[in-house]
Amino acid sequence: MKIRLLLLFILILNASIGQTVIKGVVKNEAGIGIPGVRISVENTTYGVASNNNGAYFLEVENQSQVIIKYGMFGFETIVDTITLGGPVVIRDIVLRREAEQLGEVEVVAEKGDVAKEIIQKVIDNKKNIQRQYETYQCETYIKTSLEKEDRFKMLKDAKELANADGADTDANLPVRQKMNFIESNSITRFKQNDTYRETVLAHNDYSEKSNSTVTVSGDFSDPNSILPSQSIAYNPYIFFEKVQDGDFDPYQNLINLPKVSSNPLVSPLAVNAFINYKFSLVGVFEENGQEIFDILVEPRFSEAPLFSGHLYIIDSLWVIKSMDLSINPSAMAYFKDFRIIQDYEQIDGKWVPIRREFSYTINDGMSIVMGNTRVSHKNYIFNVDFDKNTFKNILMDYDVDAFNKDSAYWANTRPIQLKEEELAFIHEQDSIERMLTSDAYIDSVNTEYNRLRFWDIVLSGVGFRNREKQQEIFINPIIQQIVPFGVGGYRHRLGGMYSKEFENAQKIRLNGTIDYGFRNRDLKGDLGVEYTFDPMHFGSFKISGGDNYDFVTMEQSIANFFSPSNYVRKTFINVSQRYELVNGLYGKVTFDYSTRRDISYIDPGPVYDTLSKLLDWPPPVPYDTYTVSILEFQFIYRFKQKYILKGNKKLIVGTEMPELRLRYKLGIPLLFGSDVNFNFLEISASDKITFGTFGDMKWSVEAGTFFGKTADQVQYVERRFFRGSDLFFFSNPLSTMQLLDATFNTTQPYMQAFVIHHFKGAIMNKIPLINKLKLELVAGAGMLLIDSENYQHVEFYGGLERKLKIRSQLFKAGVFYVLRQNNASSVSLNFKIGLDFFNSFTNDWSY
Repeated sequence: MKIRLLLLFILILNASIGQTVIKGVVKNEAGIGIPGVRISVENTTYGVASNNNGAYFLEVENQSQVIIKYGMFGFETIVDTITLGGPVVIRDIVLRREAEQLGEVEVVAEKGDVAKEIIQKVIDNKKNIQRQYETYQCETYIKTSLEKEDRFKMLKDAKELANADGADTDANLPVRQKMNFIESNSITRFKQNDTYRETVLAHNDYSEKSNSTVTVSGDFSDPNSILPSQSIAYNPYIFFEKVQDGDFDPYQNLINLPKVSSNPLVSPLAVNAFINYKFSLVGVFEENGQEIFDILVEPRFSEAPLFSGHLYIIDSLWVIKSMDLSINPSAMAYFKDFRIIQDYEQIDGKWVPIRREFSYTINDGMSIVMGNTRVSHKNYIFNVDFDKNTFKNILMDYDVDAFNKDSAYWANTRPIQLKEEELAFIHEQDSIERMLTSDAYIDSVNTEYNRLRFWDIVLSGVGFRNREKQQEIFINPIIQQIVPFGVGGYRHRLGGMYSKEFENAQKIRLNGTIDYGFRNRDLKGDLGVEYTFDPMHFGSFKISGGDNYDFVTMEQSIANFFSPSNYVRKTFINVSQRYELVNGLYGKVTFDYSTRRDISYIDPGPVYDTLSKLLDWPPPVPYDTYTVSILEFQFIYRFKQKYILKGNKKLIVGTEMPELRLRYKLGIPLLFGSDVNFNFLEISASDKITFGTFGDMKWSVEAGTFFGKTADQVQYVERRFFRGSDLFFFSNPLSTMQLLDATFNTTQPYMQAFVIHHFKGAIMNKIPLINKLKLELVAGAGMLLIDSENYQHVEFYGGLERKLKIRSQLFKAGVFYVLRQNNASSVSLNFKIGLDFFNSFTNDWSY
């Protein structure tokens, strides 16, 4: 009954749109689906590509007959006349292998010469296309669907089909495991220099998501950072979520699609196109009274970030009518293949894209993910006089009711037809959504979540949640409570959290720990309360206090981080407030009142004796107990910071401009018995510079000093520390040195600078055979100057990195060779191994 209703809905929808769907599977002679076949209406530039299973879905205008062309390199082309007798026509096609033909070198050469002339005329006309308008506004519809299938079942079915006579024609189509579906309708605003502003009018989201903790700076190590930490729910398999993600302009020399390729892609119309591509004329046909040249595009370097496919050029006008291009698989670390179809139309004398289709596949362990994104643009308005604040740093915002549109709205708004499986999936998810929002289900979820299980207690933690009241309690699992190498030996640390979020997105959060050492029978603990009063500007107030063992500095090597000399006993009260004053300018003020005590009197236990000998740990530094009253101000300014507004939340995307930081600490003498008296100032800056196909460079520099009459009397714990290097681990090269002998500290002026350049295949991709390894060259340097010791440290490094993927996570593994020169010793060399992880929300690496 449900299937009949669904089919009836499809028939009504097709009739209202006035289109017919031709669908089917393109197979080879063995009955196995062929991916990447172009299915098009003959003598037009309109077409689609078959998916990973050979299936296709082509919408055509209602008429009595249509001629469809099925073409694929290496196969014979089939031209099929199809009678349209209903809203859906199913047509399966078998393509046979094409016999190799020789003796056509001269003809191909002539076609190549003609193609070069055509492409050159299009390149000469680029400036006219790029200057068509200063601004525009249009309506944009985006639909993305994902299908996840078992890779090994696909191979098994294909083998069985190839070896069986008279097998079922659909036997090679694997059963879909999971599906994801997203669609949105928005207003897109554009001005020159690739600046967009998108307002989402409606958003329909049926996709699986995982929470990704994304920090604005990409630094996850400091919980007291001035920058806000955001939990972003996203699906890493969805390529196109906003217009900027698929800003594919072939009239630019370089095309940046960071979600697809970390290297800029060289356009077939770039100034150096003939160095990177071969062109040949495949055919000429007439469409709507215009003569169209079909130009075959072939990359000269299979490992470089280049394209292959077809460009359809209009004679005399020398503009692109349509294109069907695939990216070199070797240029992508995350995607197995990626194809772009884009159609243009002349509106008010301007050539603009009206249809885009992105098809891709991703290997995901035992499964394969097939993605398809359809984008439709309509109702263009050119040279709009936008308000000056329209493009002021905001990339995207959502209407208040964008998430509440019903099925009737979407049926009237969609400019394209959905597949039967997509409609069935939406119907199924709507039914599930109604169940999920019912009181009975919410109560059952709360009951299930609050159920106490053995593995929760041991591994994942114990939670008690009330979704209706937005309250949650969490107790750390036993595995986090056990501290085998704590101060004084084994300690047991019980920790937990309580949070409540209000309807206006304000939030209160309590964190606390109770820490007991069995060897010395000492009880420690702390408690903190944080209230987020202005979530749109990350405004929060926090007060905490306690008596615990804290680290002297976070700037320690891995081997010495848990050394007894890096601990201090601290009894404290801490008050802080954080706020984003204006977009990109974050401020934080902290008052710290605490007493510091050394722990040299504590018996560390036999385990620490063994580790001290093994790792050569220095003994704790004894010092007199003292009290501090320290006021600290921190400011960070990120020029032209980009963000997205979604409901009551502001999602930080990042900036392409420099970032400036200022930190000032004042040790106030005598206040509440304070024993410190100092002033400390540190300023720093960082940025990223791109060099097109020659990669990008990131740099960071900082300088600071304690100043005043008592600068040289600053207590040990309050000094500025510099992280000692690890033996083989390549730490973040934008904040640490790789061959620093030990952890240094100072109270005098200092300066350190870092730079790293990723060549991104600019060199390695040009070396035959080596380019098959997909290695990328990296080089950089670091410098540390400390005035008090007249200490100078300079280091240089070079290395090779390779991008790898485990399931949905993309990361880089690298091997580096480091050379140093400093005051402490002669020239020193060392090998290092490093790891870096890709942030799919900000589309960037940490270094």
